[in-house]
Amino acid sequence: MRASSSLRTLSLLAGWLLVSGCPSSGGPETGADGTTSSTESSAERQGPFAEIDWPADKSAHNTVRLDVRGRAQEYDVVFVNSDRVEVAEDGTWVVDLELSEGEGEIRVVAPPVEGQEPTVLDSIQVAVDLRAPLLQLSELPGNPHPTQQHVQVVGAEAELVGFVQDEWPGTIAELTLDGVAQTIEDGDFRAPLQLTEDGPHQAELVLRDAAGNKTRLKVAFVRDTVAPQVRIDENLAQAGRDERMIRGEIVDANPLALWVDGQKVQIDRGGGFEVELAIPGGGSLQFVAEDAAGNVSDDVFVEAH
Repeated sequence: MRASSSLRTLSLLAGWLLVSGCPSSGGPETGADGTTSSTESSAERQGPFAEIDWPADKSAHNTVRLDVRGRAQEYDVVFVNSDRVEVAEDGTWVVDLELSEGEGEIRVVAPPVEGQEPTVLDSIQVAVDLRAPLLQLSELPGNPHPTQQHVQVVGAEAELVGFVQDEWPGTIAELTLDGVAQTIEDGDFRAPLQLTEDGPHQAELVLRDAAGNKTRLKVAFVRDTVAPQVRIDENLAQAGRDERMIRGEIVDANPLALWVDGQKVQIDRGGGFEVELAIPGGGSLQFVAEDAAGNVSDDVFVEAH
């Protein structure tokens, strides 16, 4: 049977973490208004009653249509949110309710009796949440890949740092990184990457709210734990000048920077460099390279000769 009901839109109560599709279980449940729904069987109950079996009280759902189910005793008909619902011979009833987004009440009322106030037999609070939660990274580990867009280069240890937010406070149910649950504190998270081998990887964050809405975020990485090497190809004296032309390259898959005696010098995308440098008489220059993962090379010294 189809019925429609407009639920009033209110702020969602914090702590509603029952997932849509999970029926209530185990013992009586007391709602915010004091209403109690029992899980006793009909045979154990005395006198007339009607109650809601599903959905659970204070549950959140990501659909506007719910098959509300329940049981009744000594009633042929009940009214669910003012819609007439027939009770089957086995004492069960079901109604297809179309709800509005937000929080509201589902109420079961006894058939009206002329001259008397309606008798509320059971009621629950539910929320309809159709919006996916916000998942955002505030910083990325490592450095951008020198040649690949949207790829980060990281070392042996790295983590994703960010924050989550849902339309209603207290409704984030779970955050996972590659299937591993992560801790959220005051909306912020730090999720360690589980990278065991060098090479390309892809990590996926999945954020789920209490209603079952999900937000997914994939981040591509290259794990690099190998230190770069500095190779000097040419060390040529400049005729009539105090400077020398030094050519070479950083041998690494992800070169980032080169320092000569503590001064950063320019390199091309492949790690090659060509610089004119003055070498003090009888002295040397110190070359140090770093790659995008933060690995640092051994020192290389270029002597004057």
